[in-house]
Order: sequence, then structure tokens, then C-alpha cells
Amino acid sequence: MRILREGLALPVTHKFTKAITVMLNEEGISGDSVTINFRDPTYSAENGGFHPVEIRLERQNNAWHLCYISVRPVIPTFNS
Repeated sequence: MRILREGLALPVTHKFTKAITVMLNEEGISGDSVTINFRDPTYSAENGGFHPVEIRLERQNNAWHLCYISVRPVIPTFNS
């Protein structure tokens, strides 16, 4: 099953959608929607690293539709 990239506000590469499609197939996702969270366990606001990312896909007419890609920055906390 493919991920539709047409008509999105920002460009999404074929390489990206192919990697997500492979992951969905390997995990055997069978529902009508999926939310994928990518987290770097070593990431922190103080030390940097890869920000957490969330991707939402919904299945319609035998294709996955990309609903959103959201970067979730972690705000540092300051002790006074």
C-alpha cells in the first residue's frame, strides 16, 4: 500500500514515504489509522540531539494519507 504525497502543503520525498511504507508493512499494521512516534532516548533540551517526531497516517481508498508530521521540541526547565 502506498502513501499519497500529492497535494500536501510541503514537499515529502519518495524516499521518506517508501521508508514509512516498509516500516508499516514490517509491523503488519492493519487498522485504518496509525500514529508513529520517533524518539531519541538520548535527546534533551540541554544537550540537543534529534527532536521527537510524530507522524499520523489514515487509510482511505487503499492508500495511506499523511495527516501531519509534528516535531515535538522539549522545552528546558530552569531551576531557580
